Amino acid sequence: MFDQIGKIIFDNEIVATASDFNMGIEVEMHRVNADASLSTSPYPSAIGSQRKNKYIKNDFLQMQTEIITPTTAHSIDAMHYLMQLNDTLRNALAKDEMLWALSMPPVLPEDKSEIPISDVDPEKK
Repeated sequence: MFDQIGKIIFDNEIVATASDFNMGIEVEMHRVNADASLSTSPYPSAIGSQRKNKYIKNDFLQMQTEIITPTTAHSIDAMHYLMQLNDTLRNALAKDEMLWALSMPPVLPEDKSEIPISDVDPEKK
């Protein structure tokens, strides 16, 4: 997961020790179908309401999922939260869905207006 320097920083809690602050992690991934096209499945109902879930939510696109850990004093605790939330999300996906973890976007439709915006409160939209 980390290169050698990153592993040393992580293993020795250097950031937390040097900075004296809490940290959280946010990871964004697209939900995609097996052909790498954007998923059209709704937000997974097994994880509750996307408007109320503060740990697993959608960003501005319906299939752009964010995992947001609570803040912690130690990076290892934030990583544990991240792994648990990631497992929860993966278990809630539709049968034909998977998470696109690459930084480059998956296959996008030719007509970008076909990409659904998240179901958020009107004031947020």
